[in-house]
Amino acid sequence: MFWGHLHPALTGVMLVEVVPRSPADKAGLKGGHTRAQVGNKIMVVGGDVIVKFNGEPVSEADDMIRRLRKLHPGDHVRLDVANWDGGRSTVTITLGERPRQSRNR
Repeated sequence: MFWGHLHPALTGVMLVEVVPRSPADKAGLKGGHTRAQVGNKIMVVGGDVIVKFNGEPVSEADDMIRRLRKLHPGDHVRLDVANWDGGRSTVTITLGERPRQSRNR
């Protein structure tokens, strides 16, 4: 999900959900926690925003998904993250198996 001018990260992919006990959860990444109405849509907001994936800027969820699909469980990725509370961090995550509920997305 793209998150623009309302967050300190100018562009990036906001985490809507972080699966419990996943590599992202273990790295301390946070998914959205608040619902907001934007036009006629209800969106989840409040998650961390990934701004770089292995040093390269990320601007759209599709871009992030394409990059992830080229990798395998056990591969390492470095994420630069704009935390919702205003902080910034860089985390290295060892990829695991894709959770069952997201395998068909």
